[in-house]
Amino acid sequence: MKLSKEAYQAFEDIVGQNNISDDPALLDTYRYPLSHTAIHLGPYYKVYTPRSEAVMLPGSTEEVQAIVKV
Repeated sequence: MKLSKEAYQAFEDIVGQNNISDDPALLDTYRYPLSHTAIHLGPYYKVYTPRSEAVMLPGSTEEVQAIVKV
């Protein structure tokens, strides 16, 4: 499901322009947990993690609460 422009803007209003991104290159860096990278599991275990629609880096508990509300 594609993240709408309105939702992206709402998240950006919460965390700030520098703390949200939908750049595919950046999204791929957050795609796998460090312990489950494609290097460790990869196609051998048929593990696939879909790319996220955005990455957010909230800076406070209040920002996390606002993100959950959106």
